[in-house]
Amino acid sequence: MFNKRIWRWLMACCLALGLLPVLLSAQSLPVKTGTLHYETGNAHFHGKTIFIVTDTGGASLSFERGMKQERYEGHIGAKDLEQLFSKTYDLMQSPPVFAQRSGKPDESRTQLQWTQGELSKELVFWSGERFNAAALNELIQLLEQQIKKISGGKVKY
Repeated sequence: MFNKRIWRWLMACCLALGLLPVLLSAQSLPVKTGTLHYETGNAHFHGKTIFIVTDTGGASLSFERGMKQERYEGHIGAKDLEQLFSKTYDLMQSPPVFAQRSGKPDESRTQLQWTQGELSKELVFWSGERFNAAALNELIQLLEQQIKKISGGKVKY
């Protein structure tokens, strides 16, 4: 058993280095809580999408292309919200490993972040890499469906 002084020192070091979320078991976190942040695209090419979903079902969407910016607000139903958060939770428990170092000409960096209280897990990858990880691709397809619904079909991804 750890001495309390050693334990506090270890936790302080891990917190300072940003390793605390690694030490805490995500298994103890409730699946249905938190915030999901999805960001993809390039504002100066096909457009940049930022989609944020809260555990209450609130959804915020912004799409930027060149100088034009569109914003949408909406609500995601309980069934769809449960599916989004369950798939995100499962994906974050065993995230895929990405090997691609640079993007292809039409790819952009994509960020998927799930935050629960002070804990946060994040995946950053090239947009085309999603097709190499089935669970990630399924989650992004669900996100794209919700993006289309919230925007009334004006934003596709």
